[in-house]
Amino acid sequence: MSSSELERLLAGARARNQAQDVTGALLCSGGNFMQVLEGSREAVRSVFERVRRNPAHHQIIELMCEPVQRREFADWSMAFSHASWDKLQQVQQAFKPGHEDGMELLHSFWSGSR
Repeated sequence: MSSSELERLLAGARARNQAQDVTGALLCSGGNFMQVLEGSREAVRSVFERVRRNPAHHQIIELMCEPVQRREFADWSMAFSHASWDKLQQVQQAFKPGHEDGMELLHSFWSGSR
């Protein structure tokens, strides 16, 4: 995906998310993405289903869907960062069953403490 394509994708996602009061973050490594969506259950499901139906997206894996005490990315309609493949894998593993540190790891990655 070229930089201009990625910018268009982000601009559209940010506008749609803001309209639905959805916040979150998007990590990218090559052509692989990891996304966090936060908001009301209905709004998040709506955004997730739109992503799922988009033919440009492949091999979508839902790692977690549960209520949270507070939004981790409340100030971002869609924060974005590039990540190494290793970091993306590390964050993904932290969300698997039996691990309770997925959001903590993602937040610490985002804040630059790791």
